[in-house]
Amino acid sequence: MMNKKALSTVIATSLIILITIAAVAIIWTAIIPMIRNNAPASDACMGVTADISILSACVANDGNVTIKVSQGTSDAVIQQLHIIAYNSTQGYDVTQAITLGKNKEASLTTTSKIIGATEVAVAPIVKDGVSSKECGVTAKKAVTACA
Repeated sequence: MMNKKALSTVIATSLIILITIAAVAIIWTAIIPMIRNNAPASDACMGVTADISILSACVANDGNVTIKVSQGTSDAVIQQLHIIAYNSTQGYDVTQAITLGKNKEASLTTTSKIIGATEVAVAPIVKDGVSSKECGVTAKKAVTACA
């Protein structure tokens, strides 16, 4: 005669294994898409903000701000700079196209009038596959009067 007690132990163990496998599969299908969607975006900006330097910044009498920036050894493709200019009462946001590359310098002049700008910072916008991603903001640089 068969031992019914031994048979129920085998069935219980099998059910526990199947439930565990099903739980892992459900969690896997929920977690992996979140990781895939978030990981590439963080890689695009890895070290880019620290690699951008504002060499000089000056404001002309007409309010246009000229900024000279450089990119260090990063291989990131920087398409634009988000420029944040500050005066004593408020901040101004301007985004402009720029061509930067590894160990390159570039100058750009805003077309927006930023009267009384005292400090400026930039946030590089890098190409991330087919889309663009804005990275963190650099340290502020004091703005002088243009000569």
